[in-house]
Amino acid sequence: MKILLTGAGGFIASVVLEKLLEQGCQVVAVARRRANIPASEAVSFIQADLQNLTRMEDWSPMLRGVDAVINCAGILRETRKGDFELVHFDAPKALAEACIQNGVERFVQISALGTELDGAFITSKHKFDDYLMRALPTAVVLRPSVVLSERGSYGGTSLLRALAALPGALFVPGDGDQKIQPILLEDLACVVAQAATGASDAQSLEQASGVAYTVGPEIVTLKEYLTLVRRWLKFPDARIVSVPLSLVGAAVWIGRRLGAGPLNDTVWGMLQRGNYAESGAYERSCEKFDYAPRSVKGYLQTSASFVQDRWHARLYLLREPIWLTLVVVWLLSGVAGFVAQPETFSPILKAMGLPEFLWRPMVWFTSAVDLALGAFLLSRRHMALAGQLMLACTLGYTLALGLLAPAVWLEPLGGLLKNLPLLCLLSVFLVVEKLR
Repeated sequence: MKILLTGAGGFIASVVLEKLLEQGCQVVAVARRRANIPASEAVSFIQADLQNLTRMEDWSPMLRGVDAVINCAGILRETRKGDFELVHFDAPKALAEACIQNGVERFVQISALGTELDGAFITSKHKFDDYLMRALPTAVVLRPSVVLSERGSYGGTSLLRALAALPGALFVPGDGDQKIQPILLEDLACVVAQAATGASDAQSLEQASGVAYTVGPEIVTLKEYLTLVRRWLKFPDARIVSVPLSLVGAAVWIGRRLGAGPLNDTVWGMLQRGNYAESGAYERSCEKFDYAPRSVKGYLQTSASFVQDRWHARLYLLREPIWLTLVVVWLLSGVAGFVAQPETFSPILKAMGLPEFLWRPMVWFTSAVDLALGAFLLSRRHMALAGQLMLACTLGYTLALGLLAPAVWLEPLGGLLKNLPLLCLLSVFLVVEKLR
């Protein structure tokens, strides 16, 4: 059986792909990057961005010989206004139209549990869900709650893991009584694979079709979930601190304005109103797909975490402060260079052997470079490239000054020595940025 899998580089899709390969399927993987896609003869990779695949003609060539489609593509935050509509509605709508034209009746849509009050993420997802069920009645729409994996985390689950790992205290919004109904990703992936490959005739396709709430067997409060995750990470129990909802809302607002921060409107909206299925929905989904997902509470209580889990949990919330620190350091360094007086920079440049007529142009040039790099990183476009350029410049400054004017190594208050921890900080930023 041949399956077209969109968003194949994402965390959920990666595990779904594994399940499909276990069943002997051939997979056409569509993704922006190949980072999480296995090098298997059974996988054909197509590098593409869904924002550029909004016409039926864009998809039709990919559907040759395809028996089923699984759409795992999704984003939690917009880079540009309208990205939710492009990725969650326009592109999959074009794919659904291509499926209808090419006779592909199996279409599995990974959606999300929630309501339109939870924000544009859910609104755009459910808008396509509604279209899909009208246009292709044999399609299956799966709406999970919080998805926890046995092997790692992503998106909202990374944020929850990081909150559970904060040293000294366990911070919860309000009373922490927000309800979720988590499911293990490995169990969800089995349902996705079954929905795509299990039906063998028109009657079976019709029986499997429709909207299903793929959630775990129990509803837990956010406070209970964070406590369980903290114990799973093997961190000592901590005092629970209630954070006013207004303060959380302010942090979300700031993050929206900056286009940064781990907490966004999507995650906060889903948590604030609770994220669990209506009564009886869990039982109906289990019966439809003949599956029994494991208890997430039981998993967290009986499984082991590893050092990489604890590293990730503690580093996750540091990414944005590191980014902001680097932006501020580079912008202020640039400004400081333009307003500096000759007596502050002439001793160093003289020690380097530069002629006096080059002193001021050299300071202005390096200051302009610092301002440009700070602005580049602030824009949040190609941040890994910005970090690499910063690392190269810092290393260049350090080597040039250190070799040509070695006395600066021994200046009071650190002098050139301060570049060494900055190089380490940039290296950490690049690792976190490239692997996210």
